[in-house]
Amino acid sequence: MKSVVVAFSGGIDSTLVAKTAVSILGYENTLAVTADSSSMSRDELAEAKALAQSLKINHKIVLTDEFSNDNYLANTPNRCFLCKEELYSHLKTIATNSDIKHIVNGHNLDDTNDFRPGIKSAENRGIRSPLIEAALSKEEIRKISKEIHLPNWNKPAQACLSSRIPYGEKISTQQLEKIESAEKFLKTLGLGTLRIRSHGNLARIEVSENQINHIIEKNTKKKILNFLHSLGYVYVTIDLDGFRSGSLNEVFKNFS
Repeated sequence: MKSVVVAFSGGIDSTLVAKTAVSILGYENTLAVTADSSSMSRDELAEAKALAQSLKINHKIVLTDEFSNDNYLANTPNRCFLCKEELYSHLKTIATNSDIKHIVNGHNLDDTNDFRPGIKSAENRGIRSPLIEAALSKEEIRKISKEIHLPNWNKPAQACLSSRIPYGEKISTQQLEKIESAEKFLKTLGLGTLRIRSHGNLARIEVSENQINHIIEKNTKKKILNFLHSLGYVYVTIDLDGFRSGSLNEVFKNFS
């Protein structure tokens, strides 16, 4: 590869890919592209932009339009595939216009053990996954990233806001704004890795198991209830299994 477009979310995986590409190919031959849509939180977008700037990575933000696709909004198990199809279509156009032949992403070896239909989209379109090709797990990626002093080496795994809604429940921008507001509020209470799984009028809070006691402290619990009720949630629950990345995919494991 002499030049690449990198699908850049700002997470540790795509950051390692982008930074490595810059180190080997040079700034002018590496273009990191971040997709912006209603499923991307404003904080995550700002962090991706700031990170690329601090690491001196050529960066571009592109608006994607998966929300005009009724099949995406229907939130079937194929949702991630449809989202990646939209993203890679934009990246192909950018690569062609920039005379860049290769597009790469940040999928890692651990992703192949989960339900990740987006990987199929990449394979269909000839998108390369360097971390999978190098057989690197998430743990190994963090270790390497720490060794080369990437500032986000220990950043918790992130996912799009649409992934907070169970399959089969229709996605709307209003729902995603509510989820984003709820998660942002919980972080102000000192909670780190977390998700709000939004089941209609019920919010299911996932946090690390060592943070569950903090949530149920009287004062903290009251603040959470007041804020989430103000957003329109009737029921507010805590998932006693704690935070699990991709927990809404567990329904497939239960019936496999």
